[in-house]
Amino acid sequence: MRSQTVLEMSPQLIRKALEFVDFSHYVRKTSDEAVLQTEELNKQQAMQKAEEIHQFRQYRSRILSIRDINQEERIKLKDEVLDMYGKMRVSLDIPMVTYIKFLCNSKKKAELYI
Repeated sequence: MRSQTVLEMSPQLIRKALEFVDFSHYVRKTSDEAVLQTEELNKQQAMQKAEEIHQFRQYRSRILSIRDINQEERIKLKDEVLDMYGKMRVSLDIPMVTYIKFLCNSKKKAELYI
């Protein structure tokens, strides 16, 4: 024997079978009372949604401008560090060149005496 399909069952049996089933997670609860969806309500909801979108865009714009400012500061700091390292290298290269010249001159003098 096969089981009955929903179409073959009586409405009373269906109600009894579904009596203890929790459908609350499938139902969206917006308010306690039912409200008729009117043209004015549609306009109000559309305006509310437009305001939320506007606020989000303002927030996003602020965040992006803060990111741009931070990126500019990082680039400026990187340039300052590179400039500082360049100056340090020049300051180290001058004594190094002088030392190399001194060694070359010393070597030439030593060769003259040999």
